[in-house]
Amino acid sequence: MSRSLLIAIDGPAGAGKSSVSAALAKRLGYIQIDTGAIYRSITLFELRNPTAFNLASIDYKASQISDSTHHYLNGEDVTDAIRSAEVTAAVSRVSSRFEVRAFAVELQRTAARNYLASGFGVVLEGRDIGTVVLPDADLKFFLTASIEKRAERRSAELNEDLSAHVQMLNDRDAADMGREISPLVQAHDAILVDTTDLDFDEVLNVLMAHVTKRIAD
Repeated sequence: MSRSLLIAIDGPAGAGKSSVSAALAKRLGYIQIDTGAIYRSITLFELRNPTAFNLASIDYKASQISDSTHHYLNGEDVTDAIRSAEVTAAVSRVSSRFEVRAFAVELQRTAARNYLASGFGVVLEGRDIGTVVLPDADLKFFLTASIEKRAERRSAELNEDLSAHVQMLNDRDAADMGREISPLVQAHDAILVDTTDLDFDEVLNVLMAHVTKRIAD
């Protein structure tokens, strides 16, 4: 596969976007940009600096180490910290603000364009990639799953109570879909992939089939 594409993957929390995006990028030899990690890093910064929150003071970077991506906030590896329950509960509130989204979107667009100009294909995942960040992406996917399945995945990942994650995801969906700025919505030209009854490899294979077809066209 020689053609470099911009691939957007959107969907609600717990639909499997991050893991399948990373696997898809690896399979294709592309760069993966985890946009959710950017918002989580900003949220972590605000939680740590509630009275001195300043976007200009944020230096976010990502680095590939072995087979995993590590996230750095002002030089600190926050890969685990940004996945905490505290950050998860606050990220939708923080990311709904105009100035935060503008800051993060510019980071995402610049990174994607720079990688593409350097000859790399790029996979971006989030909630507004195909509608706001890269509306001209070559290929767009919208991953979803039932609330029960998404909660089951999250509780297993974090070894936490299932019922708590059902409520948390319901609240997160309502906030993401109801926010005034860049709400979670499927782009009109995005391919819908329901992952409820699919395992990880099956989801990856579905995405790969579409990518292979697009490159061949």
